[in-house]
Order: sequence, then C-alpha cells, then structure tokens
Amino acid sequence: MYRLKNSAFILLMTLLFSGSCKNSSTKDLSLTTKEYQKMGMPDLPELNSNHDCLKVLTTLNVLRARNPLGYPRKHSIKSGTVFNSFINKENLSFAEDEGLTLRERALRIQSFSTFQNALIQIYTDKLKSEQYYNEELIDLYIYQLFVRSTMLKLAAKIMNSKEESDISMQSGLTVVLNGYKSLINIILEEQKKMNVYNREDLERLSMAVSQSLIENIGWIVQSEREEIAAKVQGIIENSTSDNIKNNYSTVLKTLNDHNK
Repeated sequence: MYRLKNSAFILLMTLLFSGSCKNSSTKDLSLTTKEYQKMGMPDLPELNSNHDCLKVLTTLNVLRARNPLGYPRKHSIKSGTVFNSFINKENLSFAEDEGLTLRERALRIQSFSTFQNALIQIYTDKLKSEQYYNEELIDLYIYQLFVRSTMLKLAAKIMNSKEESDISMQSGLTVVLNGYKSLINIILEEQKKMNVYNREDLERLSMAVSQSLIENIGWIVQSEREEIAAKVQGIIENSTSDNIKNNYSTVLKTLNDHNK
C-alpha cells in the first residue's frame, strides 16, 4: 500500500512539474520599457539603424548574463512594444528607398539579417528542448522569412542592374540564396516540434513558410526543391493539424509542379 501511495505521489509530482515547465512561458518576467531603456535599449517603435540593432543586442546580452527570463515578450503589457519593434516591417523600409544606392541597401539589409539571426540565437535555449520563449521564436522565424524575401527582391534588382558598382555585387547572390534555403530547412525542422510550440503558432508558421516558398520558388533549383518537398511531405504525414496539412499540401503541389 505504501509503495502504491508513494508511486501515486511521484506520478502526481511529475505531472505537476511537467505542466509547470510546459506553461512556464506564460509567466511574464520581462522588464518595463523604461527599465530596458536604462540598460541602453532604443526607445523607438522601429529600428532605424545598425546602431539601434547593436544597442538591442548589447542590452539582451547583459540580460542573458543577469536575467535570461527578462527578455521582451510578445504579449506583455510591460514589454510587448519593445518586442514588436524587433519585428516591425518598417525596419526594412530602407530597402525601397530610392535615395539610397542598391549597394547601400544591400549592405544594410545584410547586417539586419545578421542581427535577426542573433536575436533568434539569444531567444533560444540550446540546453533545453522546451523553449521558454516559444511564442517569440515563432514570430522571429516568420519575420526572418520576411527579411530573407526582401533580400531576394533586392538581389533581383542588383542582378538586373547595369551599374558597375551593382555588377560587382552580383556574385553575392549565392550567399543570399544559401541563407534563404538554410532558413527554410531550419524552420521545417522547428515545424515538427509539436511539443515545443503551440498548435496555433505552428499553424501561423506553416502559412508563412508556404507563402514564402511559393513566392520565391523560382530561386530554388530542382534538386533543392525535391529535398524541400520530401521534408514537407513528412510534415504533412505526421501533423495532427488540418491547417498545417492544408498549408503544406498547397506548397507541395507547387514544388511538385515545378519539378515536372
């Protein structure tokens, strides 16, 4: 009887502990906007320069050492506006600024993409499978898709340019393409992690990936399309979400049609 009661107690504590870990990301331990500003965070609805991005990373790296659960959160009343500044699409308004040369825009967006990759790394706990910042990570991945798609649009302008300074940058297209395809592969791996991310967030991610692939499929060669199609097929077969299945079925058809 004692062993039975003891086993039941252990099972109960295990369930409570597991539930606690799974729901830990709902706790808002972030700081206020003013507290972040005192640490050096820019007070802006958008990031207007590489200097702003550097200030963000400096602040977050200080927090990583002192308070790793204190990063800005997506739904936080205290810090939601700060997190939203990280993923504000206006951050990339310079990509359409005709007052800047294509070279200036290309160099700036390359730096901004590096900044976004650093944000993803900072918000990711590499020592754990479950992620405290699971909601924020989904938004960062979706935003990085937007950044990479914008880079491809800029690359297309550079490839069509007759300016000597732009022609000298055309060899950089390979780097841009490799970065985009690498991101797609990383996200498709994250898409499988039903135990890490919320169902609704994974559905949003599947929609963003599908739209991005359909938009940029012309940049991907057949062998790579086939590899992506195989991964997408695996997600469709293993997902329990009809929305995810439908989103990836749409992009799978597009991939297969281009492979014919």
